Amino acid sequence: MAKKRAKTEKTGSRAKPRVKPDWAPRFLEAVRREGTIFHAARIAGIERTNVYARRDRDEEFARELARALEDSTDGLEREAIRRGSEGYDEPVIYQGQLMGVWRNPDGTEAAPDTPGARFVPLCVRRYSDALLGNLIKWRRYADKIEHSGPEGKPLQITTVEIVRAPLSAPAVEALPAPQVVEPPPDSTSRTIEVPLP
Repeated sequence: MAKKRAKTEKTGSRAKPRVKPDWAPRFLEAVRREGTIFHAARIAGIERTNVYARRDRDEEFARELARALEDSTDGLEREAIRRGSEGYDEPVIYQGQLMGVWRNPDGTEAAPDTPGARFVPLCVRRYSDALLGNLIKWRRYADKIEHSGPEGKPLQITTVEIVRAPLSAPAVEALPAPQVVEPPPDSTSRTIEVPLP
Protein backbone atom coordinates (compact mmCIF):
# COMPACT_ATOMS: atom_id res chain seq x y z
CA MET A 1 0.00 0.00 0.00
CA ALA A 2 1.41 3.38 -0.97
CA LYS A 3 1.99 5.94 1.78
CA LYS A 4 0.17 9.24 1.53
CA ARG A 5 2.47 12.16 0.95
CA ALA A 6 1.90 15.62 2.39
CA LYS A 7 0.72 18.10 -0.22
CA THR A 8 3.52 20.42 -1.19
CA GLU A 9 4.03 23.51 -3.26
CA LYS A 10 7.19 23.97 -5.29
CA THR A 11 9.04 27.19 -4.67
CA GLY A 12 12.35 27.33 -6.42
CA SER A 13 14.31 24.12 -5.94
CA ARG A 14 12.74 23.07 -2.65
CA ALA A 15 9.28 21.69 -1.94
CA LYS A 16 7.60 23.17 1.13
CA PRO A 17 4.54 21.81 2.92
CA ARG A 18 1.38 23.74 2.08
CA VAL A 19 0.27 25.76 5.11
CA LYS A 20 -3.43 26.16 5.73
CA PRO A 21 -4.47 29.76 6.37
CA ASP A 22 -5.33 30.55 9.98
CA TRP A 23 -9.09 30.36 10.49
CA ALA A 24 -9.07 32.45 13.69
CA PRO A 25 -9.44 35.97 12.16
CA ARG A 26 -12.39 34.94 9.99
CA PHE A 27 -13.96 33.03 12.87
CA LEU A 28 -13.57 35.90 15.38
CA GLU A 29 -15.12 38.38 12.95
CA ALA A 30 -18.04 35.98 12.45
CA VAL A 31 -18.48 35.71 16.24
CA ARG A 32 -18.74 39.51 16.47
CA ARG A 33 -21.34 39.55 13.69
CA GLU A 34 -23.33 36.36 14.46
CA GLY A 35 -23.03 36.17 18.24
CA THR A 36 -22.63 32.40 18.57
CA ILE A 37 -19.67 30.06 18.32
CA PHE A 38 -21.82 27.52 16.43
CA HIS A 39 -22.73 29.89 13.57
CA ALA A 40 -19.29 31.51 13.46
CA ALA A 41 -17.62 28.10 13.17
CA ARG A 42 -19.89 27.23 10.24
CA ILE A 43 -18.96 30.47 8.48
CA ALA A 44 -15.25 29.85 9.10
CA GLY A 45 -15.61 26.27 7.80
CA ILE A 46 -14.43 24.59 11.01
CA GLU A 47 -15.87 22.41 13.75
CA ARG A 48 -16.74 23.84 17.17
CA THR A 49 -14.42 21.31 18.76
CA ASN A 50 -11.49 23.03 17.01
CA VAL A 51 -12.52 26.32 18.62
CA TYR A 52 -12.73 24.88 22.13
CA ALA A 53 -9.46 22.98 21.76
CA ARG A 54 -7.63 26.10 20.58
CA ARG A 55 -9.23 28.22 23.33
CA ASP A 56 -7.97 25.74 25.94
CA ARG A 57 -4.38 25.71 24.67
CA ASP A 58 -3.95 29.29 23.33
CA GLU A 59 -4.39 32.10 25.89
CA GLU A 60 -4.26 34.86 23.27
CA PHE A 61 -7.02 33.20 21.25
CA ALA A 62 -9.07 32.74 24.44
CA ARG A 63 -8.77 36.50 25.15
CA GLU A 64 -9.71 37.40 21.56
CA LEU A 65 -12.71 35.05 21.69
CA ALA A 66 -13.90 36.64 24.95
CA ARG A 67 -13.54 40.11 23.35
CA ALA A 68 -15.46 39.01 20.24
CA LEU A 69 -18.30 37.60 22.37
CA GLU A 70 -18.37 40.85 24.39
CA ASP A 71 -18.52 42.88 21.16
CA SER A 72 -21.45 40.74 20.04
CA THR A 73 -23.21 41.34 23.35
CA ASP A 74 -22.69 45.09 22.92
CA GLY A 75 -24.43 44.81 19.55
CA LEU A 76 -27.38 43.00 21.13
CA GLU A 77 -27.60 45.68 23.80
CA ARG A 78 -27.55 48.41 21.15
CA GLU A 79 -30.36 46.66 19.25
CA ALA A 80 -32.41 46.27 22.45
CA ILE A 81 -32.11 50.01 23.10
CA ARG A 82 -33.05 50.81 19.49
CA ARG A 83 -36.11 48.54 19.56
CA GLY A 84 -37.22 50.01 22.88
CA SER A 85 -36.74 53.67 22.02
CA GLU A 86 -37.06 53.95 18.21
CA GLY A 87 -39.26 50.90 17.69
CA TYR A 88 -39.45 48.55 14.73
CA ASP A 89 -41.87 48.02 11.85
CA GLU A 90 -44.16 45.01 12.02
CA PRO A 91 -46.03 44.07 8.82
CA VAL A 92 -49.84 43.90 9.03
CA ILE A 93 -51.33 40.54 8.09
CA TYR A 94 -55.11 40.26 7.76
CA GLN A 95 -56.82 36.91 7.13
CA GLY A 96 -53.50 35.43 6.09
CA GLN A 97 -52.70 38.17 3.57
CA LEU A 98 -49.95 40.77 3.81
CA MET A 99 -51.63 44.18 3.68
CA GLY A 100 -50.17 47.09 1.73
CA VAL A 101 -50.53 49.41 -1.24
CA TRP A 102 -49.08 49.60 -4.73
CA ARG A 103 -46.97 52.70 -5.36
CA ASN A 104 -45.61 54.35 -8.52
CA PRO A 105 -41.91 55.31 -8.63
CA ASP A 106 -42.95 58.89 -7.70
CA GLY A 107 -44.70 57.60 -4.51
CA THR A 108 -48.31 58.04 -5.62
CA GLU A 109 -50.76 55.19 -5.15
CA ALA A 110 -51.20 52.90 -8.16
CA ALA A 111 -53.21 49.92 -9.34
CA PRO A 112 -51.56 46.49 -8.96
CA ASP A 113 -51.15 46.05 -12.75
CA THR A 114 -49.49 49.46 -13.30
CA PRO A 115 -46.06 49.05 -14.99
CA GLY A 116 -43.22 50.08 -12.67
CA ALA A 117 -45.44 50.04 -9.56
CA ARG A 118 -44.19 48.18 -6.51
CA PHE A 119 -45.96 46.72 -3.49
CA VAL A 120 -45.27 48.53 -0.19
CA PRO A 121 -46.35 46.55 2.89
CA LEU A 122 -48.47 48.24 5.52
CA CYS A 123 -46.55 48.28 8.80
CA VAL A 124 -47.28 49.23 12.39
CA ARG A 125 -44.56 50.77 14.56
CA ARG A 126 -43.97 48.60 17.64
CA TYR A 127 -41.84 49.32 20.69
CA SER A 128 -40.33 46.66 22.88
CA ASP A 129 -41.06 48.05 26.34
CA ALA A 130 -40.32 44.70 28.01
CA LEU A 131 -36.92 44.45 26.35
CA LEU A 132 -35.98 47.98 27.36
CA GLY A 133 -37.32 47.44 30.90
CA ASN A 134 -35.26 44.29 31.34
CA LEU A 135 -32.17 46.07 30.07
CA ILE A 136 -32.69 48.89 32.58
CA LYS A 137 -33.18 46.39 35.43
CA TRP A 138 -30.02 44.56 34.43
CA ARG A 139 -27.96 47.75 34.30
CA ARG A 140 -29.36 49.30 37.48
CA TYR A 141 -29.71 46.33 39.76
CA ALA A 142 -27.33 43.59 38.60
CA ASP A 143 -24.65 44.58 41.10
CA LYS A 144 -27.19 45.02 43.92
CA ILE A 145 -28.57 41.48 43.92
CA GLU A 146 -27.65 39.68 47.12
CA HIS A 147 -27.78 35.95 47.44
CA SER A 148 -28.22 34.52 50.92
CA GLY A 149 -29.14 31.27 52.57
CA PRO A 150 -32.12 30.51 54.83
CA GLU A 151 -33.03 33.29 57.28
CA GLY A 152 -30.54 35.68 55.66
CA LYS A 153 -27.50 33.62 56.67
CA PRO A 154 -24.58 33.21 54.24
CA LEU A 155 -24.93 30.58 51.55
CA GLN A 156 -23.42 27.22 52.35
CA ILE A 157 -21.34 26.08 49.38
CA THR A 158 -20.71 22.38 49.07
CA THR A 159 -18.16 20.91 46.72
CA VAL A 160 -18.66 17.38 45.48
CA GLU A 161 -15.83 15.50 43.87
CA ILE A 162 -16.79 12.48 41.82
CA VAL A 163 -14.10 9.95 41.13
CA ARG A 164 -14.90 7.49 38.39
CA ALA A 165 -13.10 4.21 38.38
CA PRO A 166 -14.15 0.99 36.69
CA LEU A 167 -15.39 -1.50 39.28
CA SER A 168 -16.37 -5.08 38.73
CA ALA A 169 -19.82 -6.24 39.86
CA PRO A 170 -18.43 -8.08 42.94
CA ALA A 171 -16.49 -4.94 43.94
CA VAL A 172 -19.64 -2.81 43.73
CA GLU A 173 -21.58 -5.30 45.87
CA ALA A 174 -18.77 -5.27 48.45
CA LEU A 175 -18.99 -1.49 48.95
CA PRO A 176 -20.29 -0.53 52.39
CA ALA A 177 -23.57 1.37 52.60
CA PRO A 178 -23.31 5.17 52.57
CA GLN A 179 -23.12 6.77 56.01
CA VAL A 180 -24.73 10.09 56.84
CA VAL A 181 -22.40 12.29 58.87
CA GLU A 182 -24.29 14.84 60.92
CA PRO A 183 -23.03 18.41 60.46
CA PRO A 184 -22.37 20.82 63.32
CA PRO A 185 -25.60 22.22 64.84
CA ASP A 186 -25.20 25.67 63.18
CA SER A 187 -24.89 24.21 59.66
CA THR A 188 -27.72 23.75 57.15
CA SER A 189 -25.99 21.11 54.99
CA ARG A 190 -25.34 17.44 55.38
CA THR A 191 -22.46 15.34 54.13
CA ILE A 192 -22.70 11.77 52.92
CA GLU A 193 -19.49 9.78 53.09
CA VAL A 194 -19.12 6.69 50.95
CA PRO A 195 -15.97 4.73 51.75
CA LEU A 196 -14.25 3.52 48.60
CA PRO A 197 -12.27 0.27 48.41
